Amino acid sequence: MLTELTKKIKASKAELDAQDISNTLKGMRGKSSDHEEVRCLLTELTKKIKASSAELNAQNIGNALYGLMSLSSDHEEVRSLLLVLASKIEESSAELKGHDIANALGSMESLSSDHEEVRILLRTMTKKIEESSAELTVPNYNVAIYGVMRMKVSYPEVQALFEVLMKKKKRDDF
Repeated sequence: MLTELTKKIKASKAELDAQDISNTLKGMRGKSSDHEEVRCLLTELTKKIKASSAELNAQNIGNALYGLMSLSSDHEEVRSLLLVLASKIEESSAELKGHDIANALGSMESLSSDHEEVRILLRTMTKKIEESSAELTVPNYNVAIYGVMRMKVSYPEVQALFEVLMKKKKRDDF
């Protein structure tokens, strides 16, 4: 089934809009990048997302990253997708809300900060979170931290993200 879908995506001349990107990647949730069919699909989706001129809104960003939940950054195809998403997120003028931050970061549990592409995404997300006026409630903060808690704080990008998250905690809730 994924092989046929990959062929259709590859043959398609259609440009993905922001909702297509969001929905497609959210639909990857639960798919394991350990399977070659999934990695082939990711390769084609990455090409389509890179070619898209769509600007992602806050919900698109949260949902797109949410779909990464079971994808491992040990695979080149996943890392290529992360670079394209980092670029799309950086280009976005959207301001992230607390639940968007939670969705985005909460899904990163299978990513390793040992990979430069992951750290680039973390840098991009840190900047977006810093620019946001959102305060993180206890549930949103906990989800965000859970997703990135296995990241190595020896990397400056991880340290910076944790610092920004600490600043964004809603003080009344803690």
